[in-house]
Amino acid sequence: MKNVMNYDFPGRLTPASICTRAVRFTPEKKSAWLLAVEEEEKNVKQQQEKEVRLQKFQNRVRKRVAAIQQKKKQKELELRMKELDVAQDVLRNCMNTELQSSQQNTNKHSQTEQFTADSDNVDATLNKPNSHRKSNHTTINNLTTGTAKVNPRKTDVSVSSDETEEASGKFSFPLDYKEMVKDFNNGIGAKLSTVQSKYNMDWKSKKQQMMQRVLTRKMFMEMDRKKIKIIQQKNNLNAKQFISFYENKWIEQSNDPLNFQPKTQHQIFELEIDDWSRKHSKLNRMCSFYQRQAYSLQEKLEKKCQQLSMSIPALCPCDNNTKDLAWLYCNNNCRFYRKPSVYCNALRSLLKSLEINTP
Repeated sequence: MKNVMNYDFPGRLTPASICTRAVRFTPEKKSAWLLAVEEEEKNVKQQQEKEVRLQKFQNRVRKRVAAIQQKKKQKELELRMKELDVAQDVLRNCMNTELQSSQQNTNKHSQTEQFTADSDNVDATLNKPNSHRKSNHTTINNLTTGTAKVNPRKTDVSVSSDETEEASGKFSFPLDYKEMVKDFNNGIGAKLSTVQSKYNMDWKSKKQQMMQRVLTRKMFMEMDRKKIKIIQQKNNLNAKQFISFYENKWIEQSNDPLNFQPKTQHQIFELEIDDWSRKHSKLNRMCSFYQRQAYSLQEKLEKKCQQLSMSIPALCPCDNNTKDLAWLYCNNNCRFYRKPSVYCNALRSLLKSLEINTP
């Protein structure tokens, strides 16, 4: 016997089978092996189809989530713009009130007039003691008695009473002068501002306004950042939940063997109709109810018009037959379009008007 390579089921070469006798498979073993290969190929194809469908579904879900997030972002931006407009209006009102108050306090003519009047009063009160001292001053020659001439020692004692009081510290200033000093110390002179002080005050007020603006901006920016963070966290959580829910649903559907059975186009169409009828069962009931009601009202109208020997009037400008259902055949602009209740009410009102007008 010749040495031939041995094949192990399902057709693999074994290293130990080299240089051994040939083993021939029976037809039963061959058929079983072919069936196993076909089943493996089918399983591989099904898995590939599942993966492709999963990828398509995931792409659709991502697009939907992205569209929802874009809409939410647009709404958030509109709300922020409104809030910023309100804040700007508030700041403008505050600035206008501050400027008006500063303009009322800064009046050049009133300050200069007050300064001149106060300076004149100060000069007059300061000159009063000197004039009083000069009037009371006496010399040796002006004395009537001659005692001062005889006593030369007393020649130097020609001093007024005011000077002696000043030296002793008992001199009393007039009341006007005291009141002026009190007023000056209390703040009359503090209100008088020079050009340099005005410039400094303007610069300080501007600096304060700038600081207030910066602080308000920081406050609004921080509030906006916090809001954006909260919204982003919510959106991420919603997106994850949305994707996980649909992925689990898709996996459950893919595991069902009925979903991957071959179906004809007619069967697919029937399944779609069943789904639509389940979802719109209530709508179908309402449509059938309005359809029966409309047909009964149309029959009554025809009988009434035949009695009166007149044609049925048109309820809308659309060119439709009287026996047709208006909400199905009217144009988009018509008031009966997709509104069967309105059409039935119009038929009832027409019947009532005909009954009233008949003798």
